[in-house]
Amino acid sequence: MKNLHHPSSFLALLTTLLLVGTANAQSIAIGKVSAQRFCAGDSVSVDFTVTGFFGHTNVFTLQLSNYAGGFANGFQNIGSITDTLPGKFTIKASIPGAVGAAQYRIRIIGAVPYIESPDNGSDISISTTPYAKVEYKTMAFPNGNNAPIIMAGVATQFSATTSGGHTLLVDSIFWDFGSDATPQSVVGGLSQNVTFGNSGTKKISVRIVAGNCGSTIYTSTVSVFGCNPIIPHNAIVIDSDSSAEQGGYGGHVYWVNPGKTFSLYGACCDTVFAEPGSTIKSGLQCVVYLKKGAVYSSAELGSLIISKGDVTSPEYGPNYDTYAFSCSSLEFDYSVAPPNVAHPLAVNDNVVTNPIEIFPNPTTGSITIQSAPENIVNVTVLNLLGETLISLPKYQESNFTIDCSKLVPGTYYVRFQTTNGVITKKIIRQ
Repeated sequence: MKNLHHPSSFLALLTTLLLVGTANAQSIAIGKVSAQRFCAGDSVSVDFTVTGFFGHTNVFTLQLSNYAGGFANGFQNIGSITDTLPGKFTIKASIPGAVGAAQYRIRIIGAVPYIESPDNGSDISISTTPYAKVEYKTMAFPNGNNAPIIMAGVATQFSATTSGGHTLLVDSIFWDFGSDATPQSVVGGLSQNVTFGNSGTKKISVRIVAGNCGSTIYTSTVSVFGCNPIIPHNAIVIDSDSSAEQGGYGGHVYWVNPGKTFSLYGACCDTVFAEPGSTIKSGLQCVVYLKKGAVYSSAELGSLIISKGDVTSPEYGPNYDTYAFSCSSLEFDYSVAPPNVAHPLAVNDNVVTNPIEIFPNPTTGSITIQSAPENIVNVTVLNLLGETLISLPKYQESNFTIDCSKLVPGTYYVRFQTTNGVITKKIIRQ
C-alpha cells in the first residue's frame, strides 16, 4: 500500500483528483499574434489563456502550419513551455527559415490531456531572403513542345522560382534582359515573356526584393540560337568520314562537308554545321544545324536540331521533332569561316567593291598586294586548317608585299579583315 503521506504520492493523488473533477473544463484560447508579417528568423510572441488544470507532465506547444493546405498537412513545433495550472501565458519563438509564403497560421496544443486551441484567426505572411533561380522555355515551337532552349525571334518564358520549391513572397521584382530583348526591362511579375532579336550569348538578371527581409540578384548567361548561324573561325572542317572525340564536354565546333558522315557518339555539347548531302550520327546535348538535304541519324533523343524544312531522319521515329526547330530559311554565315577546300568561295569575297589583286600566284616567295582598300584592320595568311601562319599590322597603303618564302609548298588563304567585313583570297606556294 502506497504511503500517501509521502509528498510525491500526495501530489500525484491531488493532481488526479483535480483532473477528474475538472475533466471537461480544460481549454486553450489563443490571443493576438505580435505581427502579421515576419521575416524568417524573426521572434514571435504568442499570448494564450488556459482554463482548467493539466497533468504534471503537461507541455504547451506552439505550432505553425500552412493554412492554405489545412493543418492536416503537418506542423512545425516552434516553441513550448511546461505548466499545469490555469492562467495567462506567453510563448516566445523564432520563425523558421525554411518558409516563404502567405497564409500561415498558428495554434497552441496541450499534452496532458491533449487539447487543441483554435488557430489565431488570420493569415500570417512569412518572407525569406529570396534565394532564386530562373528557368525558361520557348513558347511557340512548330511541333507545339516547350523545349528548354531559346530561339531568336520566338517568345521565351522566363520564370523566377526558389531552389527549394517554396513560393516566392516578394514586394518587387526587376528584370533586365539586355538591349537585344523585347522588352529590355520589366518591373513586376515572377514570369515574363521575352523575345530576342538575334542569336548569341545574352546576359539576363533579376533583382527580387522581399520587404525588409532583404533582396537578391540572380544573373545568368543564356545561349540564343538563330536561323543564320555564323560558322566561327575555329570550326574544325570535316572532309572525310570520321567521329568526334569520345566522352567529356568538348564544346568543339565542326563544319561537315557534303557527302561526309560524321559521328557524334559519346561526344557531348558540340556544335555541328552540316552541309547538304552530309550525314550526322547521334550526339548528346549537341547543337546540329542541318542544311536541307542533310541527314540526322539517331535512334535516341540527344541533340537540338535546327534545320530548314523537313529533315531526313531514317531512325529517329515519330518523336524526331521533340527537340527540333524548323527555320523558314536556314543560311550559314561564312564571313569568318576557316579555309575549306570544299567551299573555296564560301567566305564573303565581295564585301568591298574595289577588287584586291595578288601576284604572282602561284608564288615561290613573296606576293604583291594591289588595290587593297584603305579600311584594312589586319591581314593574315592561313593554312587549310585555319591556323594563322603570318599576321601583319594594319596597312594604310593600297599596295604592299608579303613574304611567303618560309611557307612549305601548298595552298593558303590571305584574309583581309576590313571595317566592312572580310575578304579572303587563295594563293598557291610552289
